Amino acid sequence: GAFDKSVESNTFVAKLLKEHGKTKFLGYDTLESHSKVLYADDKRLVLDQTPFYAESGGQLADQGIISSTMQQSSHVRCNVKNVKSIEGIFIHELEGTNSFTVGDEVKAQVDSHRRNFTLKHHTSCHLLQAALRKVLGDNIQQMGSQVGPEYTRFDFNLDRGMTKEEVRQVEDLINSWIREKLPVTTKVMNYDEALEAGALSFFEDKYEDEVRVLFIGDKNPASVELCGGTHVNNLEEIDQVIIASEGSVASGIRRIKLFANKLAEEFIKEREELSRKQAEEEALKEEQKQKAKARAKAFTDAALSEAENISKRAKEINSNKVLIQNINEIFPKGLDAETAKTLAETLINKYGLGFVLLGGEHESKVVLISAAKQELVQDKNSVYNAANAVRTAAQICGGGGGGRPNLAQAGGKDPSKIPEALSAVSETLAKN
Repeated sequence: GAFDKSVESNTFVAKLLKEHGKTKFLGYDTLESHSKVLYADDKRLVLDQTPFYAESGGQLADQGIISSTMQQSSHVRCNVKNVKSIEGIFIHELEGTNSFTVGDEVKAQVDSHRRNFTLKHHTSCHLLQAALRKVLGDNIQQMGSQVGPEYTRFDFNLDRGMTKEEVRQVEDLINSWIREKLPVTTKVMNYDEALEAGALSFFEDKYEDEVRVLFIGDKNPASVELCGGTHVNNLEEIDQVIIASEGSVASGIRRIKLFANKLAEEFIKEREELSRKQAEEEALKEEQKQKAKARAKAFTDAALSEAENISKRAKEINSNKVLIQNINEIFPKGLDAETAKTLAETLINKYGLGFVLLGGEHESKVVLISAAKQELVQDKNSVYNAANAVRTAAQICGGGGGGRPNLAQAGGKDPSKIPEALSAVSETLAKN
């Protein structure tokens, strides 16, 4: 777990430093080593030398296995879940309880798959910083990063969001360097020499007199940075990168998430799959919409093909052709409001009726539509006022509605009252 990094709270660190000096880190050149246990407690181990990288500079620690190489305890092994460095002493944090004691000889083995992807992401992190400075300007500085086997996360200073074009330019520049198969080399030099060589050094990093400098490219390198992390030997090992996201984390600070190698490939596939699914869903929605439209049109066409026959049912009242009709007598399933409205308007405009009231049950609901010739409803109080007619009918069916004097629509809750509602309007017209 987390523990205080000060030497005082870990007295064993001071003791180890005094007796053995710093842990010898072999992880730049190898992923396994034969080592000796210098310190052991329930959950932690310190070795004289180790291939395990301790979390620092944004790079997550290695994980792996430490196993006994002694005959009498050859079955003993522990999983390393994290490694921290205090004053140069590498402390291996173990899963489960530690079975090793001081003096044991062990083999330390780093999980190569995890390390492999971590180093691809770490080198990509340097490329990202170099590309951002090229595209956005030299004032761009790293404000924090996390590099692990799953992705690169990089924070930098910028007081606005990057445009899509800028993100694309950064990504393209990194991938062009990868295609150039630039070599990646490190040199240990003193701090001032490193700065003269053009090395970038930022924020809270504390540097020793001797520093490791990472060069990407030999002549006119793409990136020169101080770094103690682990990296690829040649950019071709990265294969490709993709910027998955760019967003804000705090005022004036942006964050980029980037995938390298197979993880970039997987991200591209997932994104394409998502786009394909969205396109399919859109197409399906459109198809359903068109089908519904076609059904509605076929339904309306069928109703209108009956319009002429229906018009013949009209009765003369005061020399006006009047039709009050229960729709279900002609169309057993009824008509939806839109179709009934189109039918009523057709009866008025094409077949010369003066007043129409259509009432029926459709999908368990009451549909009432009324239409009237414009000249019959110049006077709002006319008995042929469509809005008044549907209101009267709707009240009987337990509903309401309204509209204009020449076209109105209403609904109701009780379809069984439709005959009574139509009769009531008929009687009103007959009285006048």
